[in-house]
Amino acid sequence: MKSQHRHELQTNELSKVADKVVGSMGGFFETYGNRVLIGFCVAAVVASLVIYKTRRDRSNEAAAWRELSNARNAEDYAGVSESHPGTAAGRWARVHEGESRLAEGVQLLFTNVESGSKELKLAREALQAIVDQKGAPPEIRERALFGLARCLEAMSDGSETEAVKTYQALLREFPATIYKKDADDRIEALGSGSGQAFYAWFAKYDRPKPSEKRPRDRMSDDEMESSLTGPEEEAEGAAAAEEPASAEKIADAPKEPAGEVPASDAEKKPDTEELPAPESKPEKPDSEPKSP
Repeated sequence: MKSQHRHELQTNELSKVADKVVGSMGGFFETYGNRVLIGFCVAAVVASLVIYKTRRDRSNEAAAWRELSNARNAEDYAGVSESHPGTAAGRWARVHEGESRLAEGVQLLFTNVESGSKELKLAREALQAIVDQKGAPPEIRERALFGLARCLEAMSDGSETEAVKTYQALLREFPATIYKKDADDRIEALGSGSGQAFYAWFAKYDRPKPSEKRPRDRMSDDEMESSLTGPEEEAEGAAAAEEPASAEKIADAPKEPAGEVPASDAEKKPDTEELPAPESKPEKPDSEPKSP
C-alpha cells in the first residue's frame, strides 16, 4: 500500500510539473510565436542562399579552370581573369598574362623599343594587381612577386632600386621560396656596377629601324602587278615571249613544187624492170621550231 501511495504521489508531482511546463510553453508561444516562426523562415532562406552560392562558386571555378586550360596567349589569359575575378583560376590567369607579356616585351626591346615598353607596362600592371591582393593564395603571390621583379628589371634604364626591393620583398615573405637562388643572384648582379652599367647601355642601344613598306593602295600599277605575280607566272610569261612561230604559220609557208616528168621520158619503157623510186618528201623549211 505504501509503495502504491508513493507511486501515486510521484505521478501527481510529474503531472503538476508537466502542467506547469505546458502552461509556460503555451504562454511563450502565445507571446512569441510569430517571432519564432519568422526566425525559422529567415534561417531557411539564409541556408538556401548559402547552398546556392556554394554551388554557383563551384560551377564558376570549374568553368574558369576550363577556360584557363584553353588559353594560349596574353589576350586569352586576360579574358579569363576578367570573366572570373576572385577565383583561383582567374588569379592564375592574371599571372600567366603578366609572364606572357613580359616575355614578348623583352623580345621586342631588341627591335622595337616602343612596342616592347608597351608590353612590359601591361605585364607590370597584371603582376602588380596580384601582388596587391592580400587575400591571394601564397603560391600565386610568390610567383607574381618574382615575375614583377623580373619585369621591373627589364624596364630599368640603369636604376635597379625597384627591382632589388621587389626581389628582397619576395625573400622576406617567402624565405624558402623556390626562386631563392635566382633572387639572390639577381640582387648581387644588380647591386654591382656591371649590372647597372649594362642596363644603362642597353637603354641607349641604337636598335635597327624596321624597313618601310608602302601600303598596296599607294603602289604604282607596275609594282602592284609585280607584287601579285608569282615566280611561276613570271616564268610562263617569259616562255610565251620567246615562243617560236606556231605550226599553222609553218604550214602556210610556200612549198617548193614537186618535179614534173617529161612526156617523152614517160612513154619510154625501160629494158629492165626497175623498182619504184621512193616518194620524195618535201624539204623541211629552215624555220622549223625545235622541240622544247
